Amino acid sequence: MFAADARKHTPGKNAEKENFSMRILVCDDDAAFAGQLAEKIEAIVKPQMPRSTVDCATDAAQLRALPLAKYDLAFLDIDMGPLNGVDLARRLHELRPDMLLIFVTNYVEYSLQGYEVQAFRYLLKAEMPQKLERYVQQALTAYRKTRDTVRIFCDGEDVELQPQQILYAEMSARKVCLHLQGADRALLYTTATMADLADLLENHGFVRTHKSVLVNMEHIRDLQSTRLYLRDGTELPVSSHTASAVRKIYTQWRSAKKWVIG
Repeated sequence: MFAADARKHTPGKNAEKENFSMRILVCDDDAAFAGQLAEKIEAIVKPQMPRSTVDCATDAAQLRALPLAKYDLAFLDIDMGPLNGVDLARRLHELRPDMLLIFVTNYVEYSLQGYEVQAFRYLLKAEMPQKLERYVQQALTAYRKTRDTVRIFCDGEDVELQPQQILYAEMSARKVCLHLQGADRALLYTTATMADLADLLENHGFVRTHKSVLVNMEHIRDLQSTRLYLRDGTELPVSSHTASAVRKIYTQWRSAKKWVIG
């Protein structure tokens, strides 16, 4: 039965919600500016998420010493001398596809590059006093949405998962196999139907590309007419009967995530 196999769980205003925290990175080759920006961000975030941390990096050596894959939100200058902020953004998204990126720069002409790496926001330094708090609050809202969980009955037990943990689901014999992201690429098997999982996950950025496949759009690298490729190189089928609808859903999802030039 669906209610027993897969259901949504959204944390309420309890201890779990209050314990939310973010790891935030500020990267700018101007150490004084980076420090000031970090202080402003802390002043906005800490009252809501007291356990959050903000780290600063001003060069490649400092970045190498940090656990980059663990950051939830990063503020990046695009032009940092020998360190290219766009290349860094690509690297961060390789390590953590759901990391929120906000470019902070003096130059609006870099906006196209920010779009290419799916930046969350683009903030001009001259407009920081007017827009920093708004963009940070928007980032917090987006982050909270990723903390929602779903409960799916897998392998004989009720498992609570964050939707972004799931790369894709596919039919395997008479069960559905969930492929999870992470170094071990864990697999979970559920007796929930593909239709039930699609209903459960459609509001979390999933699209059914084939009767036997459900994909997390966050991880799509390339969508073609009969197949798609995930960021890790996995190839999955796209049904010819639904290709147009899948393309439309994916385009609308990308547009909804479109970042703002500040």
